[in-house]
Amino acid sequence: MERLVQAKIARYSPEDDKKWVDEFKVPHSKGMTFQTLLRYIYENLDPTLSFRDYRCGRGVCNTCRIKVNGKAIKPCATPVEADKEVLLEPAGSKVIKDLVISYD
Repeated sequence: MERLVQAKIARYSPEDDKKWVDEFKVPHSKGMTFQTLLRYIYENLDPTLSFRDYRCGRGVCNTCRIKVNGKAIKPCATPVEADKEVLLEPAGSKVIKDLVISYD
């Protein structure tokens, strides 16, 4: 049986100042991080998803930061548990688009 992650992602469109939540079912893989999950969604399910796709993979640069279930994390270094439901939101108040925030 395939293990899944139910990802709810807070979206924001600056063109029409619209906010909504999209839901995705993503197959879980061993060693999956939240950055891997977001890349999977972008590459396979929704190419309009915006997020910072930096690939330091070590939690060093901190520019990919998001909130998962209300807690700020570094998605490049935080593992995803299988068979869970998660809510991904921007980790700041100045949202540019979807999960991308301004660091001004």
